[in-house]
This record gives sequence, C-alpha cells and structure tokens, in this order.
Amino acid sequence: MKFRAVIWDMDGVLVDSGEFHYLSWRETTHRHGYEYTREEFVSDFGMLNSDILRRLGGPELAEDFIKRLVDEKEDLFLEMARNKLEPLPGVLPVLQKLHSKGIPMAVASSSPRKNIDAVLDELQITEYFQVVLSVGSMPGKPEPDIFREAARLLGFPPAECLVIEDSIAGVAAAKSAGMACIAITTTNPSEHLQDADLIIDRYEDLPGEFYQ
Repeated sequence: MKFRAVIWDMDGVLVDSGEFHYLSWRETTHRHGYEYTREEFVSDFGMLNSDILRRLGGPELAEDFIKRLVDEKEDLFLEMARNKLEPLPGVLPVLQKLHSKGIPMAVASSSPRKNIDAVLDELQITEYFQVVLSVGSMPGKPEPDIFREAARLLGFPPAECLVIEDSIAGVAAAKSAGMACIAITTTNPSEHLQDADLIIDRYEDLPGEFYQ
C-alpha cells in the first residue's frame, strides 16, 4: 500500500466522539418529534447531517427547518463533548511518525468546520494537518467529492493518497475517489467494511511497512 499523502476522517478515526454525536442526535430529534435509534445512527455515521434528516423526516422537510435542526444538534454536540474528548488510542504515535517522515496530511470530515476546529484544538493535533476540510456545499459521503478536493489541496493525485475511515459511507467515498483506504472498526464491524484495502481494530495493528 504505497501513498504520499494521508487523508483522515475525524469522528471515530481521530477522536472517540461517537457517543456524543449519538446523544446529541437523540436529544435533538426527540425535541422535534422524531425518534432516532442507535442502529440508525451507526448506519448513518459519516453522512451529511442534512442527508440524515431527509432520510429520517422525508424529502419534504423544509431547508430552513433542516438548517435549524443541524445547528441545534451541532451546538448540543459541542456542549456535551467540551473538555471530554480524547484522541483514539494509538492515533497520536501514528500522526507523529507520519509527520516525522514528512507525509502531508489532511482532515476531511462531514462535520461543520467550527466543530472540526474545536475538536482538533481540544485534542491539540491541528499542527499535523496541512489541510482541514469540511464537506460544506459539496455532496456528502459516500460521494467522493470531499476526498478528491482534499487531494487537490494537498497537491497529490488520488492514486497517491490514502484515506483512513471508520464509516461505511466513508469507505465507499474513498474507493470512489480512486484512493487506497484503511478502515478502523471503531464504529462498524469488519464485515461491513470489506471494501477497504486494510481493516484494523486498533492503530497498533498497522503493519510495520505502513511507515516505510
């Protein structure tokens, strides 16, 4: 698995934030008369918030209502997670080793930019990334747009980029972008991530040749 740049998803890949996302989704949807199960959350993880709401409430949901719920959910996430987030076990040594080898890195996440910045700041890992990218107005995962844009900003063709993901949608997006993909089983079991080039349960499972 040869690569010259690494593109990281954030939630479930750099940080163990899934429970805070689930709780903030559950609370927000409950306030507005919807029920959102943990099973639905796991299936949707990595998708755009707006796409999740359209799946939950139907395509007739008004855009201003979607925006209000998304803002409410993300504000609640930040409130719940503040001063409670930690890097996933083993991720800091990986970042440090890749950085020491001069490998350019990006974060490409479906989360809003303010949340990405807040999480990276709290984890004190912003310095490792040359590019920090939110999906913004691009189509969300499983569409490949965010990974292709991250590669463009890093200055490498997709075939020379490696994506690290945890979600089904994220793995699909990476492969659609023409990139190698490592999947970590923090959110989904390995049988749901079979399209990835390598599946690991923890960062200590990365083979030694990964750093060569």
